[in-house]
Amino acid sequence: MLSRLQFKHIKDFFSLFCFAFLPTRLWFISVSATCPL
Repeated sequence: MLSRLQFKHIKDFFSLFCFAFLPTRLWFISVSATCPL
């Protein structure tokens, strides 16, 4: 069972990870859309 502090830490980590990952994913989508493979 997670404590409240651990849960907040995990939630902050995932939000940070998604914030860092989303631009890269959008960049890959735009590149694959403009450059046919």
